[in-house]
Amino acid sequence: MKKTLFFISLRPAIVDLKERFGDLEIDTVIGSNHKGALVTINDRLTSKVWIRKLSGKDAAPLALKTIEALQPIKDLIHTITADNGNKSQNIRK
Repeated sequence: MKKTLFFISLRPAIVDLKERFGDLEIDTVIGSNHKGALVTINDRLTSKVWIRKLSGKDAAPLALKTIEALQPIKDLIHTITADNGNKSQNIRK
């Protein structure tokens, strides 16, 4: 089954209830002086967090590390909510 990224304004109402594992939020953290970057992925129910260091600040490294981090739970993912940043918007590609 293909998963789809949802932006906060478009995610299903059930996500706000925080009643199921697999409703995730994704964000990037950029280091000081714009050196280095991390991707953080949080499960809304359990507060479990996956953190991966990115090799760059473009969409391709973000997508690669996101897939790598979530591969073990891919069948449990319901939604991934991203902010409106350009890198997160392009992860679908």
